Amino acid sequence: MAIANNPAQQSRSLALLQDANFITLNEEVEGLYTVKDITDNPKKLEFIEIDDNSGLQALEDVALVTISSTLAFEGGLNPNEDALFTEDTSKITDSNIGNVNVFVTSDDNENSEQIETLQEIYFSDDVKNYIETEFNDTKVPVDLDLATFESEGE
Repeated sequence: MAIANNPAQQSRSLALLQDANFITLNEEVEGLYTVKDITDNPKKLEFIEIDDNSGLQALEDVALVTISSTLAFEGGLNPNEDALFTEDTSKITDSNIGNVNVFVTSDDNENSEQIETLQEIYFSDDVKNYIETEFNDTKVPVDLDLATFESEGE
């Protein structure tokens, strides 16, 4: 089983494997999971840490690999059809909030005409439809309040 050596991706992968009932993770862990946090491994998976960008290549040498939908999509796979398990993208959780792309600007630019125009365009139905169509439903448009992210750093 190949898993990313990148801490954020490894934690995300382990949470996915737990959701799929492959492993159990230590509930007392605060922050990111590592393979050391596995408390039960009934399938006796052996973990090989790899660069998370080499997941597709690793698939030739291992039985399982966790990769991002972006890498899968760019490698010709459709995560919605080819994956054994996928994250639940219908809601933002502790394990996937770090994968939401955000726009940031300085306080001085917050109400500028350019930022307002960018927001209007980015959150338009045209862009939402483009994301859903071009990425074959492997990307999910998200419109969250900043407070959602501020609580993550506390």
